[in-house]
Amino acid sequence: MVAPPEPWQPSSESPLVDPFHGRRPPPPPKPPVSPAALASAILALLPVGSIAAIPVGVVGLRQTRQGTLRGRWLAITSIVVGALASLAYGGGAAYFAVNEAYALKARQAEAEERRQKRQERDDDIATPPVSPSPPPTAVPSVDASANLDDVAPTDTRVTEVGDITVVDLGVSEPSFKAALVREIGKAKASGEDVMVMTVSTSCDPCKGVATSLRDERLQTVLGKIRVVRVNLEVFKEDVARLGLQVLPMPVYALFTADGNPRDAIDGGEWDEDVPENIAPVLGAFVQGELKKRKKPFKPGGGVFL
Repeated sequence: MVAPPEPWQPSSESPLVDPFHGRRPPPPPKPPVSPAALASAILALLPVGSIAAIPVGVVGLRQTRQGTLRGRWLAITSIVVGALASLAYGGGAAYFAVNEAYALKARQAEAEERRQKRQERDDDIATPPVSPSPPPTAVPSVDASANLDDVAPTDTRVTEVGDITVVDLGVSEPSFKAALVREIGKAKASGEDVMVMTVSTSCDPCKGVATSLRDERLQTVLGKIRVVRVNLEVFKEDVARLGLQVLPMPVYALFTADGNPRDAIDGGEWDEDVPENIAPVLGAFVQGELKKRKKPFKPGGGVFL
């Protein structure tokens, strides 16, 4: 005889509970972001690194191709942004370079225009029109060889002392330099050279030289010379501005075509102011053959050493 089964009794233990019952399973963990894609995004935002973002972004695309790394769209966006930024920066640099080139040309043209205007102004000062300057009047009847009392007339005076042309600059000359350049030009047209001689009414050596001009020996050595006498009582500052000494005098100077002294001596190169002493020195001087001197002249400086 079989005993009947015992009736079921609920267990005193807690029932098992499924925590995921009625819920979705958790998503799988996300793969890490591609380092190349992240670096490309950073470079794309930098002015210098925008062009580098393109190749780095391509590396990021390769890293994310298998799906093991994230950031594929980040790499694509970085490539596009890097390309656009590179074009923008390149265009800006090109615009700046072209604009700077045009500005440089404009500055150079402006500087050249200022230089030309300054040159024209200097030329106008150095060579003013001849019309304001009264034309020198030749007075052959006046003997200027020994007369220094009127060595600075109102108007420039030209006198022939034998074969020597003597020009006394007048006080009405508007520009000493322009008058000197004018006389140099006239001398050249006549086949002569210009020798400037500084004088004053109180200069005894000047009178000795003036008296000797009619001597045959000075007529020979200065026959092709245009002697331009400059009174230091009137033109002292102009003579000093040319770099020539003022004292002692007289000073004898040769000039270039533009009115600058190229050689000079003074009366101290000989002893007594008589023709036999003056003629050999001045003759060698105007010929450029005076080598032995008491006071050497510094070329270009216009001063005695």
